[in-house]
Amino acid sequence: VFLRRASGPRPFFTQGRRHSMPAHTESPDANATVRVDAPADEMMPYLPLALQADEAWPQCRPLFQALTGTANDLSLREIRLIRYKPGRRCLIEYSVEYQNAGEKSHACSILGKSRAKGLDRSTYQLMHTLWEGAFNERAEDGIFVPQPLGVAPAFNMWLQRKIDGRVATSLLN
Repeated sequence: VFLRRASGPRPFFTQGRRHSMPAHTESPDANATVRVDAPADEMMPYLPLALQADEAWPQCRPLFQALTGTANDLSLREIRLIRYKPGRRCLIEYSVEYQNAGEKSHACSILGKSRAKGLDRSTYQLMHTLWEGAFNERAEDGIFVPQPLGVAPAFNMWLQRKIDGRVATSLLN
């Protein structure tokens, strides 16, 4: 269980507004970022760490590398708190930039879904099963789920690629 509070630089995150982080490779420079205090939540004591670049990057970097393949240069550009329900759950967006040798740089966003009562492994497994089956970006009918990337147990979080499209529940109305 990962319950220690962050010491040192205050966590970086944005809520509602975007702020860019400087490019970095292995370890982000927390002193060069725009910082805002993370919400104090006794049910989610890991939340400040998930929003702090130098804590989140080592937890999530291997998952990002799996997504980008053989990217030579991989950097975390931004962390953004998208939704937050105190004591229950949150949604965090990690913006990543990567470049393969001889190519232009690419950007993508990863969504981390965290909940206070523990890592939601069953939803991650369901999404993984759907993605590995017929509901991936190669689906003939164009209906698919976002690609699940893995879990970050230290943050009670599973991660998925952010995609454009319509939310399925909007089709039910």
